Amino acid sequence: MKKLYEVFVYDKLLKTSYKTYFIGKNDQEFFGFLSYDFKIINIKVVNLIFGSKVLSTSSMKFLTSNLYILLDSGVSLLDALSFVIMNNEVDSLLRGVLFKSYLILRKGSDLKTSFTFKEYDDYFIYSISICKNKSSFINVLKSLSNYYENVELTRSTLSKSTLYPFMVLTSILFLLTFLKLYFLPKISLLLNTTITFRFSTFMLVSFLFLNLSFFIIFILSKKNDIYVSKIPFLKNFYKNYLFYKFSRDINLLIHNGLSLYYAFNIVISNINSNYLALKFTNIAVMLESGFDIINAFSEIKDIPEFALAFSLTEKTGNSKELFNYLEKFFYQKFTLFVDKVYKLIEPFFLLILSIIVASLTYELYTNIFLNGVDLSEL
Repeated sequence: MKKLYEVFVYDKLLKTSYKTYFIGKNDQEFFGFLSYDFKIINIKVVNLIFGSKVLSTSSMKFLTSNLYILLDSGVSLLDALSFVIMNNEVDSLLRGVLFKSYLILRKGSDLKTSFTFKEYDDYFIYSISICKNKSSFINVLKSLSNYYENVELTRSTLSKSTLYPFMVLTSILFLLTFLKLYFLPKISLLLNTTITFRFSTFMLVSFLFLNLSFFIIFILSKKNDIYVSKIPFLKNFYKNYLFYKFSRDINLLIHNGLSLYYAFNIVISNINSNYLALKFTNIAVMLESGFDIINAFSEIKDIPEFALAFSLTEKTGNSKELFNYLEKFFYQKFTLFVDKVYKLIEPFFLLILSIIVASLTYELYTNIFLNGVDLSEL
């Protein structure tokens, strides 16, 4: 467990006092980071933090995009960091982590040492660790900013593509429940007749089963995503999404300067997917046995896109362009499925509503008019 401290300090170098934050196990850790350029005015605990990872994707996007803009415009790194840590509109957790990096940089440490805290995203740490100069640092910040923006967009697209059908099914389920348990009994009592509406019972059971299936799939996928990869109408969508994430993450790391071998090991250890781990276990074994990584990937027979792409790369030797292509290829397949969901779900919803209205009209017509209900008694 760590603590989030709110600190007021006087900066002798900048000749100003300001409020910022610090994340650490105790206040003694904070004192260890300070140099003689700072004077503590006040320090207090404002929150407790559980777990090592603190910064969200949105925080990492904010950090990398703002640092990129400031550094690219000619501002020094220390001035750029001070702008963020003094800004009261910035998230306190981000300021708490960044203030540690700022203090270490003020002591003269390099980038690798200053940005190795576990609160940062792993890809950020690995990419920063190999920066040699300010120019490479700016390029890495730009690619990371684009990456985090893409991650947010993909997550939003994925959540919409899964949440929208679930909300439609749930809405239909509530409508059928209302008809079955409230509306039809009231009408039957009012007309002194029995309106069974068998179709609503059938639809209610069907949609209840569908909603329950979605819920079970969601629970199982949290524990082991291999189950999702075996469901007929979801497996291709989920596989394309995973392969897109895999190729996107490797593409980021190799463009930031990491070797393909190193990037592969980092991505496999960071993507929480049993399915990908199972698919690429043989590659990991082959790499440990001394196989060339391109030759190892070309042996993936059950993922033809990877096998074909790497067999071509073996001739050209350009792995950066390869993963750039694979990222775009799987992203197109992923978004194509999402577009199909959006195009089909609304006509499906209208069709179900039309069937419900038609069935209800037929049931009321047969019971009231054909069975001779005396409306004068109402």
